[in-house]
Amino acid sequence: KLQFLYFIEGGIMFARPAQKTPIAGRGSYPAPPVKKKVPHVVKEVCSKPEVQTVVGNFPVADLPYNVKERRVVEHRVRNPHRRYLPDDLIGVTAWWTEQDVGMLPWKEGGAVITKSEAKGSGILPVAAVTITKDKQDTCVNVRAVIIPEAEKEGGKTITKRVQVIAAASDTNVSLYGGVIPDARHLNDEQLTSRLATLIKEQSGADLSSAKWVKVLHIHYSSSPPTIIYAPILSSSPAPVFSPQVTPASPTNPEDTYHVTPVRFNLATVIDYEVHSTTPHDTLEFCMAVDAVHEWGKRDMAEKILEVLRIRGEEARKKVGEDMLLSEKLGAKKRKRDEEDERRMKKREDRDRELKQKWIEEDEGKTDEEKRVVMRERQEILKGIRAQDAADDESRKNHEKEEDQQDGQETTYKQKVQVIDQSQLEAFQYFDRPNEGSITRLTLQNILLCTINPITLADINTLLNLPYLPRRQEHLPYRKLAAQTVEKVVEIVPETPNTDV
Repeated sequence: KLQFLYFIEGGIMFARPAQKTPIAGRGSYPAPPVKKKVPHVVKEVCSKPEVQTVVGNFPVADLPYNVKERRVVEHRVRNPHRRYLPDDLIGVTAWWTEQDVGMLPWKEGGAVITKSEAKGSGILPVAAVTITKDKQDTCVNVRAVIIPEAEKEGGKTITKRVQVIAAASDTNVSLYGGVIPDARHLNDEQLTSRLATLIKEQSGADLSSAKWVKVLHIHYSSSPPTIIYAPILSSSPAPVFSPQVTPASPTNPEDTYHVTPVRFNLATVIDYEVHSTTPHDTLEFCMAVDAVHEWGKRDMAEKILEVLRIRGEEARKKVGEDMLLSEKLGAKKRKRDEEDERRMKKREDRDRELKQKWIEEDEGKTDEEKRVVMRERQEILKGIRAQDAADDESRKNHEKEEDQQDGQETTYKQKVQVIDQSQLEAFQYFDRPNEGSITRLTLQNILLCTINPITLADINTLLNLPYLPRRQEHLPYRKLAAQTVEKVVEIVPETPNTDV
């Protein structure tokens, strides 16, 4: 049985037999299995080692991030690591594309998971509600992709610090929420209100005051549509998610249905391998995380574009400042050289006139008289040389005072490099192994997917920075995330030597 991998090159989609690589859906790392009875404890899953999505040596290029309506084939090309999709999938609407850049759900707020148990009120959670076929046309499957605030920097990339809270039931892992009957006529505010009620029943977390962002709308041919929202968890105190136990059957109270909150980091779900037997709810959970991941790629790509423009402007500004400084120093040096030349010429004329005067005075004198006046003349020359040395010392002090003007007699500005963590995270988002470099081709593909069209010529101009290697394929990005900050340093005056 041949599996095919689709990739884009030159705007044309190609297919080649899939090899045993993570992009072909093999060799990645499965999520932990869900047991029949989930213990009532908090589960936190550690991510596995990550790999870059490549075909041979050619990185799989993304498509433009601002496309909202997507058919199945486009969704598949955008997510080549997902081997299986729902059979009745028609397409998706990426509502997150309408959000402003910088509005990622993990920017603020937080969520807490506890080990406490709470009894449900009898409402069957997650996908336990059974809808008859005659009512499916009016139903909406409403889910929440819950993302707390990202963990603080601890040496891990952002995809390992961003976590997703999901619901582990007795059969699968899914997003919190469920099917709402007669809901096609409801607007977003009404749907999120119903969704908050479901989450309250399923986890005990109160999200009634949260601000909701529409992330994804999944369209099916024979199933109710699924609409996925993301709460902005900026309320205080943070919502608390806890395990819930609910009767699975009204006639048999002992048959219980367990829903336990679990946490996955973003990298784990991205690398999770789906199969033909993967439950439908888990497939939608992966689709939601893929949408959030692409949302993050869009914002990080825009951040990289902004950083490159800033660094280019700084480089041009530095070139201009260096030219001005060079011209200023050159003009000062020329002025001082001219003054030195005039001073030396004046001294030479003085010495020549003095020598000529003494020659005229020595005419008609005896040798004894000449020896007497020679001693006097040596004292005169010694005084002249001492005066010249004093004048030179005074001139040097004056030039030193000129060099320390504009308030820099007591302080000076020292330029230091400071790493901007938000800028560094933007590059690390596309560097899953966290090697500290991105290939030039990958960086071009990233920038070509940004919101506003950009040409390769523009990108090459942005990458034409003095500290980036021009002929090297791998570009180190840490210097790109370094900001030049001027630090005022006080000059400590020299202590005069009082030793005798």
